[in-house]
Amino acid sequence: MKKMTRFLAIALSTVLAAGSFAPVTAEAANKTISRVGSKSRSVYVGKEFELEVRKNGTFSDNKIKWTIGDNSIVKFDDNDRYDDEIELRAVKKGTTKVTANNLLTGGKIVYTVTVKGSSNTIS
Repeated sequence: MKKMTRFLAIALSTVLAAGSFAPVTAEAANKTISRVGSKSRSVYVGKEFELEVRKNGTFSDNKIKWTIGDNSIVKFDDNDRYDDEIELRAVKKGTTKVTANNLLTGGKIVYTVTVKGSSNTIS
């Protein structure tokens, strides 16, 4: 009888634990982000540009946080870091990664940004 009671207690706790995680996983799976455009971008020093991700599912823009690998090459154009699109400014020549992080699922979209020298040429 003791073994049967212990078995039932373990089985019941396993079922309850599994059931408590399933709705969260299913809800988060429907709230993904995907890339808009190419995974790499080339811009000239001093130019402003925008990167964007598409939200798959309905959730708030503040659940997408953008980060820059090397902010000496590219900087945020304003103080907004949470959105499905981000405005950036090319500061100096180089290559860096700009990442959109999905705070709901832990997923991320990475863009490679290459900043080239001035587009002005002197003949």
